[in-house]
Amino acid sequence: QLPAFYSFARNRVQIRFERLTGDEKKDDVLSLPLSLDMSLGEVAAAVASALEIHDDLTRVELTGHDAVRGVPRRRPFRSNVNMSLRQMLTTMGQRADVVYYDVLAPRAGGAEADSSTSTRKLGVDVYGADTQLLASLSVECSVHGTFKDAAQAVIDKLREQQPEAIKLLALDDASCVR
Repeated sequence: QLPAFYSFARNRVQIRFERLTGDEKKDDVLSLPLSLDMSLGEVAAAVASALEIHDDLTRVELTGHDAVRGVPRRRPFRSNVNMSLRQMLTTMGQRADVVYYDVLAPRAGGAEADSSTSTRKLGVDVYGADTQLLASLSVECSVHGTFKDAAQAVIDKLREQQPEAIKLLALDDASCVR
C-alpha cells in the first residue's frame, strides 16, 4: 500500500485552467489538483464539474500550453485521442502547469447537434497540374463527416461553380471519390 500512496503523491499536481476565449476575468481561472495519469476524458470531466456543467461533458474543449513558446497551442485536444494529463502538459520535453479551456454552445435537441455547431466551413484551393490556381472554394462540411464526404462536397461545389475545372482535372463520375 505504501508504494501505491507514493505513486499517488508523486503524480498529484496542481493545474491552472484558463479560459481560452472571452473576457479575461479572474473568475475564468480554475486551479484543480489532478493526477498526471488521468486521461483526457477524466480531465475534461473534472473541469466540467468545476464549471458546474452537468448536462453534456463534451461541451468542455481543452487546449494545451506550448511551454517552449509560452502561448496556447493552435489546436485543441481531440476527444477521441487516448492521452494522459502528463502528455497534455508536455511540449518538446518542457512541462507546463496550465491548460486552456473553452465552453462550447450546448447542442440543441439532446443528441442531435444544432446545424450551426455541427458544420464547419472548409476553405479549399484547387490547383491544376501546372500549379495554376483553378478555383478557391468555401465548402460547408459536417464535423462528424468523413474525408470522403468532404472531398465529394468539394467536387460537387467545383462542378457547380467551375465546370471547366472539372474537365481540366479530369474528374468525371468514374474517377470521383470512392
